[in-house]
Amino acid sequence: MSQQSKELEAFYQKAWDKRKLLAEQFVKLGVTDPYQLIQKMNVFEGKYVIDIEEKTGEAKFIEVTYPGEEHFFPTGKPFYRYVHLGEQLFAQPYYDNVPSFLLDFLDGKNFDAIVELGSGPGQNLVELFYRGGPQNIPYYAAEFTESGVALANYIASLKPEMPLSAFHFDYKKPDLTPVKERKNILIFTSHSIEQVSEISEDLFDYLSSFAERVTCIHFEPFGFQLIPEEQREDVSKLQALVAEKKKWNINLAPTLMEANKKGILHLSFIGKNVMGKEMGNPTSVAIWEARRSKTV
Repeated sequence: MSQQSKELEAFYQKAWDKRKLLAEQFVKLGVTDPYQLIQKMNVFEGKYVIDIEEKTGEAKFIEVTYPGEEHFFPTGKPFYRYVHLGEQLFAQPYYDNVPSFLLDFLDGKNFDAIVELGSGPGQNLVELFYRGGPQNIPYYAAEFTESGVALANYIASLKPEMPLSAFHFDYKKPDLTPVKERKNILIFTSHSIEQVSEISEDLFDYLSSFAERVTCIHFEPFGFQLIPEEQREDVSKLQALVAEKKKWNINLAPTLMEANKKGILHLSFIGKNVMGKEMGNPTSVAIWEARRSKTV
């Protein structure tokens, strides 16, 4: 065996020993499903990589840095990363789906429940659970259609250990009564507000006062709403045309900003057109926290 091969073997021996200790830590925290465990470890190693301490020869995790990037999500990840196609380099969104973002966002946080508004059959919640999301808190699929609620509950019934349940939810008449947890909840939406032509400030007034602590993330196509019509470039022009043609939402961003101005919520992050693969409908991200204590 060559010296290089010996050094490589020694590195991986220490690296896998270190990863085994990491896996054992996650198992102690309740992550016992093999698929979920692998996903949890992958999320961790998106933030930390294995290195060998030069003096001691011990393996350790060191934090990943992204030099040269100017814009970051609250998760610490850059908006874009570079990939190659043949000999060309292209920038693409770092996150290409909602569960990936949520797995990073949830790391180190202790929510009592996770609620998706306009969830359809709950596919985001199911994927989040199976990829290593919290295992010991309830997941709620809040969906407008009866068929979507029925399908979500049917899917949940196939795995009783998965704490998922669904109920009817209408953006125009918001009611989260089925959600019993009222201390610290995470709410998110994913291309569901887009189908409500105009959203009311009353929605955010209700959501922000539903629990003692509320954090909300919107994964919605509102990028064009952040720019005056006369200043829009190609992507925003196309997105505005799509919204007009389909009678999709045109006021999420200004309504959020007005609610922030009035003190209903604290708008802590906005990322314009930072996710999504659909032509003419890129996803923007807005994150807010309630400023008021529970009143309902």
